[in-house]
Amino acid sequence: MTGKLDTQNFDVNSLEAVMNIADKSFPILKTMGLTERSFKFTEQYCWGQGLFSGCSGFEFEFFLGWRIGNKTTKDFEFFNITIIPYVRGEGRLFTNFESWFTKFSADFASRFINIQMPTSNQWNFKDNVEYCFDANSFVEDPLVLLTLEATVKSCEADMTHNFAHPGTFDYTCSYGSPLGLTLMNNTETIDHQYVNLVPRKCITIVDG
Repeated sequence: MTGKLDTQNFDVNSLEAVMNIADKSFPILKTMGLTERSFKFTEQYCWGQGLFSGCSGFEFEFFLGWRIGNKTTKDFEFFNITIIPYVRGEGRLFTNFESWFTKFSADFASRFINIQMPTSNQWNFKDNVEYCFDANSFVEDPLVLLTLEATVKSCEADMTHNFAHPGTFDYTCSYGSPLGLTLMNNTETIDHQYVNLVPRKCITIVDG
């Protein structure tokens, strides 16, 4: 489908003109809908001494990218493209300890940065042709989750086997259900700070 905007007679501008713009834009938007790069840093140290062992470490990952969205109305009164660059950082500190009778672990996770800056670009076609734009920022408060978990090993002896075979002692041991404790958790309520970076402005291209 083809079409163009008639600057001499705005009344004849029809669906073809709007669809021509959309047809050229949609393939680009499909290929650029989401672009993201991540950078990950991890380190882990483990040790063991006889019946005791453990590990400690950290994981940090940063995400940089942008999303592109588009929308229009059924009667093509406007066409909008919103570009949303963002940066997000997530991290985790962990440690665990194990002996012959118990296990213990601590896990501290956080999304310490999450910033989005949507920039709206909109073409209006209802009464005249105009281009409008604005930019905002959303800064999400850090999310924190700190959990502790511990379990104890229990053993059961097979007394029938032990009586039947003097001098032997048959038993099986296994860890019980872990006991978990959450010390910090603000992930259920997410707050953010909103800032209008560029107030909405419109430029008339073709006066109807």
